[in-house]
Amino acid sequence: MPTLGRQLALPGVLSAPFVVCRLSIPPGQRYEERKEAFAPFDRIVQPDEGVRADVAALARACLEQGKKPLYLTVNNKVEGSSPLTLRALAERMVQALGHEH
Repeated sequence: MPTLGRQLALPGVLSAPFVVCRLSIPPGQRYEERKEAFAPFDRIVQPDEGVRADVAALARACLEQGKKPLYLTVNNKVEGSSPLTLRALAERMVQALGHEH
């Protein structure tokens, strides 16, 4: 799959009334290798600032297109702990969107 940033750049990609974003292992990575490296999934092992920036841009695009609901799912193999990745993403989105909304 293309990165989230590349998908977001496609014209008309956000045409539905809501957006679902599933974050999984990065391109070129192997599931079992990430699992072994990141277990027991209780901490951020490898922060992915690119993914975090892309999700913040996606959240802004959803907001600008009429406050479309954005649903995120995150795999532990993205950064090492999906709950902690979601917390970091929420903080990034709040920072990126500011308090204007």
